[in-house]
This record gives sequence, structure tokens and C-alpha cells, in this order.
Amino acid sequence: MAPNPSSGASSQAHVSLRDRISFSSWMSSLRELAESFVHLLVLEAKQAGISLAFMVGFAVAAAVLLITGWLAAIACIVAALVLNGILGWISALVIAAVLSFAGAGVLAYLVVARAKDLLFSATRRQLSASAPAMESPNGTPR
Repeated sequence: MAPNPSSGASSQAHVSLRDRISFSSWMSSLRELAESFVHLLVLEAKQAGISLAFMVGFAVAAAVLLITGWLAAIACIVAALVLNGILGWISALVIAAVLSFAGAGVLAYLVVARAKDLLFSATRRQLSASAPAMESPNGTPR
């Protein structure tokens, strides 16, 4: 008995159809997974943004309270020096201002001294060591 060529074609068409259905369902599942992941990412980004806004607001409020407390403390010290007859108003206020400026200068120096840590020196050194030397269009190394 000779093989029926139509039964083989039917079998191949059936397998192909089954493969297409499973591939289609696999792609659909993958798309749904990606959509769920992106949705979760968007929700967490919104939550992080709101949290950041609250953190900045709280930091500004804390800074305002800290500044008013510092000014009140300085005013109390100046008033105590004047009322106890140790210094006059002008002298007490000048000393308070000079000490405040000196403290601000020290803090500004510390900020500038730490600025070098923002350059990612070790990472840049590691990247430049692993990458081939790049040359600019005129032939000099960058």
C-alpha cells in the first residue's frame, strides 16, 4: 500500500498550527509579564517621586527651624553679654557675626574639600585602563 501524501501534509499542518498556537500563547504571556513589570515600575517610580518630594519638604522645614533656632540662640547669647555688662551691643553683635561667618567658612572649606570625591576617579581610571586608548580626530590622545 502506498503512503497517502495527503495524510502527511495534514499531520504537518496540524503540528504547525499547534506550534503557532503555543508560540502565540507564549508571546501573549510574555507580553502580559512585560506589561505587569512596567506597570509595577511606574507605580514604584510614582511612589519614589512622592517620597522624594516629602523628603525635600521635610528637609526644608527642618532647615528653617534650625536657622531660627540658631538665630534665637545667638540673640540670647548677645543679650546675656549686653545685659550683664560684659560687652556693648555693637561688640557683641560683631563677635556673633564674625563667629558665624567663621563657622560658615569652615563648612564651605569642607564642602570644597569633599568635591573631589564626586569625580568617580577610581571608576574612570578602571574604565580608561580597560578601554583602548581613544584618539581624537587630529590624532592626539583624549
